[in-house]
Amino acid sequence: MTETLKDFVKNNSKFLRLGNGESFVGIYKGYKITQNNFDPDKQMVVYKLAYPDGKEIFWQSSATSVARTLAEFKGGEKIVITRHGEGQKTKYSIASDDVRVTPDDQGDEEVPF
Repeated sequence: MTETLKDFVKNNSKFLRLGNGESFVGIYKGYKITQNNFDPDKQMVVYKLAYPDGKEIFWQSSATSVARTLAEFKGGEKIVITRHGEGQKTKYSIASDDVRVTPDDQGDEEVPF
């Protein structure tokens, strides 16, 4: 069977990239706070996620709303992350059957890093 380009990207990329309207469905594994590559005076959060097949991937977001929401997670929860918008108008919705997520926790925009 021929591998699709989406499958190729999923199998070969270490970082999750979602387009407008695209979603990630999988497991939340944890996070790490690290230096921002584009501004050494700032920090950023790198989240560790896993696809249902167990393949792990990293997701970077400097949105405080994302950090506020994922602070409620302990690790191991099922999660759905959906991107809405492009560029500086990007917002993410995060849903989980394992953790109660309120829309108020997801209200600010992605900050470019």
